[in-house]
Amino acid sequence: VIQPVKSQRLEDLMGEPEEAFRKLAAETLAAEGSGKTAELVSAGRTARGSYELEYLVTFPDKGSAVTIHCWSVVALAPKRPTSALYT
Repeated sequence: VIQPVKSQRLEDLMGEPEEAFRKLAAETLAAEGSGKTAELVSAGRTARGSYELEYLVTFPDKGSAVTIHCWSVVALAPKRPTSALYT
């Protein structure tokens, strides 16, 4: 997903990697009412400043639960007057 944003720094927009995961989980991965849960396995910052997230998403499926293991990268491509947030 690519979103235009006004921030020039990923930290200002998303916080530290763990906070970025919490936002991503609450808004998209396991939004309230979805029946899904998201559990952080690891979160870190790369040498280039992007965030790497490893997590588990569990969702109901026909009376049981299915868990998938996921990896995501969150990056900000600076531009003026807006930047592009990649998730």
